[in-house]
Amino acid sequence: MTEQYERARKILEENRDTMIRLAEALLEHESLDGVQIRRIVAGLSLDDTEAASTTGTEEQPQVKEPSGSRELKPILPPITGGTPAPA
Repeated sequence: MTEQYERARKILEENRDTMIRLAEALLEHESLDGVQIRRIVAGLSLDDTEAASTTGTEEQPQVKEPSGSRELKPILPPITGGTPAPA
């Protein structure tokens, strides 16, 4: 059990920045759909999602510049097409 606790703790520590971005987005938007969550996890802006959904055309997402000097590492597969990949 201790080994699995340490494994879970390591995963949470490695993805702390992603969890903070998700929490901030939830505070701002109150709810997020799957595509929005995947964009946040990938380090992308949510503003592009709203514009693309109103125009009906798919555009390549623009990478949001990280606020710190560290590079964001995605923990989910990349977003491709209109349907999200299975988790």
